[in-house]
Amino acid sequence: MPLNPVSSHEAFAPPFAASVPTYSVMTAQLTLGTATGNNRILSLFHPAGIQLSYYIIEIYLYFVVTHTVGVGQYQMQFTTVESATGSVLTPQGMSRASAATGASARSATTGDGTLTGNAFGGYTKALVAIGGETAGASEPLYRASELEVGEQPITLRAGQAEGILVYQAVTSILTTAPVVAASCTWLEA
Repeated sequence: MPLNPVSSHEAFAPPFAASVPTYSVMTAQLTLGTATGNNRILSLFHPAGIQLSYYIIEIYLYFVVTHTVGVGQYQMQFTTVESATGSVLTPQGMSRASAATGASARSATTGDGTLTGNAFGGYTKALVAIGGETAGASEPLYRASELEVGEQPITLRAGQAEGILVYQAVTSILTTAPVVAASCTWLEA
């Protein structure tokens, strides 16, 4: 019997298909704070005027320097208002034939819209788990390919003003400031 491998795109019901425009964005290396509080890393926002949904495929963190002592997590949470702060990032289509995306992406924002709901608990990474990583390590914060059959990917809905924020939440002062970059890949359908 011949093998029939299933790609991550084929593992999802429509609208996931090979012809769906796919985009990616990556931050520069960011030196995060050591004090308690939130250090924003990456913001991806879906404007209300866009009539396509954004399906998040993966979010990765890339470490140049990890923390040594302290407590906290790397987290994701929905937002409701686009940030006007931070560095503007230009999403790259995974196909040069793809039209420009309507997504707004920024790094190192100092303020975002109201955080909505709770942090995605299943996709939180403890700083202690990252602390043992070596420079140059990458850590998936979220991968849709790891979802169970029937689970929905993180979705920014068509016609809705909503976004997702990736941040570091420090609950006990760090002795070393982490240096990280982050990337996000999504489909539009």
